[in-house]
Amino acid sequence: ACVAHVCSNQIIQQIGGPDGHALPDLTVTQLLDLVAWVEFFRETVEEMFPAVATMHATQKAADFEKKPDLFASSGKEVDMATATDNLAWVNNMLWEVHRLAQEEFLVRTRTQSEEWLQNVYNADHSKNQSADGKLTTSLCEDVFSLAAVQVTTIRERLSKKSEALVMAVCLIFSMMRSKQIHARDGFLQDLETSCAASNDFTRMSEKVEEVVQELSDECEFTEQDVATLEASSGELLAVYSADAVY
Repeated sequence: ACVAHVCSNQIIQQIGGPDGHALPDLTVTQLLDLVAWVEFFRETVEEMFPAVATMHATQKAADFEKKPDLFASSGKEVDMATATDNLAWVNNMLWEVHRLAQEEFLVRTRTQSEEWLQNVYNADHSKNQSADGKLTTSLCEDVFSLAAVQVTTIRERLSKKSEALVMAVCLIFSMMRSKQIHARDGFLQDLETSCAASNDFTRMSEKVEEVVQELSDECEFTEQDVATLEASSGELLAVYSADAVY
């Protein structure tokens, strides 16, 4: 309880107080590390002290600066009720920090996704023709190579069962879907570009399935998280598939 209190107090100070006023000053990597640490802390505490998970501590925010008095009146024995209450308060406080850090991280993810998607869709894509005459461009590779970089960065910092990872991937899928809907007509200039675009969109739908399968195989998501991921990827896949025959 004492270690948790000291560590949590340091985190609160670093992010500008319980309301996280300094969170916008942190880098994406720092935000991810903060989210991951709180998730690890919460999982560890609730595994060791299951009762803490459902406790509503009696401490108040104003008490956070005070060093917790964990000893009974004799000064020799730890007051378990006080220690557990303090641990529960730290646990709940840090989960609020987690929420704030996660929200800031998702805002950054949205901004980054919007920027790289804009750049990719506006770029000139190399044109290819296979031996059997199939036309394609580098659009599929350009989009998913950057998406892979973003997802990999997130995965390297978060745990394999982090809900924040699922939320970030779903947000990226949503941004990709929105960009595709707004930009698809620009690829349909003539018969040749339309054929290439159709093949590109088909390959992009296949890439979505590959990404989801890889995440499902390598991560430890809950059934609810899997359902959320499948629903989000399904919407993106449906757009690509429909555009392939548009």
